[in-house]
Amino acid sequence: MHETTTSGRHEVLALASLLLLCCSLSGNARASESEHGDAEMGPVAYSARSWCPAGSSVPSYDAYPGTIAYPERAAGPGDEWRETFNEYENNEIVECASGKSLRPHLDVSEQCLRKQTISDGRTGYAASVEHALLDSSGQEYRKIRATAFSLDPEGKRVLWTNQEHRIRLYLSSLDKKQPGEESDQGMSMYARYRTSNDHYVASLKSDGRMFIKQKLCGENNYITLLDGTFGSPVTTKNWYNLTFRAEDVKHPTTGAPGVKLTFSVSRPSDDYQKTLTTTHYGSSRFLNGTGGFRTDFIRGYVDDWRVRF
Repeated sequence: MHETTTSGRHEVLALASLLLLCCSLSGNARASESEHGDAEMGPVAYSARSWCPAGSSVPSYDAYPGTIAYPERAAGPGDEWRETFNEYENNEIVECASGKSLRPHLDVSEQCLRKQTISDGRTGYAASVEHALLDSSGQEYRKIRATAFSLDPEGKRVLWTNQEHRIRLYLSSLDKKQPGEESDQGMSMYARYRTSNDHYVASLKSDGRMFIKQKLCGENNYITLLDGTFGSPVTTKNWYNLTFRAEDVKHPTTGAPGVKLTFSVSRPSDDYQKTLTTTHYGSSRFLNGTGGFRTDFIRGYVDDWRVRF
């Protein structure tokens, strides 16, 4: 009796060890695929997309709504998401927050994007971000937010893992701040954006400040990961190239998973460039999501919006 029971236990332990080994190999394979961005991932269920405790965040905008599973992959390889705005007629509405059915590949969640041609003859086609808002005293300010989406064959939005977002900004002029807002005028870019309260954000401000932050589980809960300065006056009537990259990496010593974030801004008129790079480790890192841009209280134009890796 004792020998039979012991043998059975050995069989159970052997089976358990085999299962653990299989799970470990599967997990390592998935980590490797995610790190290098070479493979299409399976659908990601809603429970795996939740980073915040229940009730800790009430997002005003959810890029992946509902409880359905969304496919996951890196941005690429072999393809590139792009919006050049060349296909639209002048003054045509590209997308508005009040009407989201025009372009399935992008979503404007605040105000409107409208195609306009810059009239100086040097800068060509672009999409205006000059949509005007009025506060209670009649003062104008401007703010717009837009996100990019790749769609799978079934029309589901894809959760990008590794991703690089590029956009050109023509800074026409500065505008008034919104009453009650403390942020300065400028432009921000998103990576691994899930909701309006859960994403990475990189910003260039009109006073030259640059930073990479994580917005986590709260309306104003920004965590600064790295800050710096552009090092040269941010002037109007100029184009700026902005790039924000998110890439899975592992800690060189511990092997802990992390995300490497790189934010680069260049000005073609004088070839000035500044780059910030930081790596975010820990369980609170964002694994996937979309990306896009936001303008704060500026008048300007965006062009050559691209996502790749």
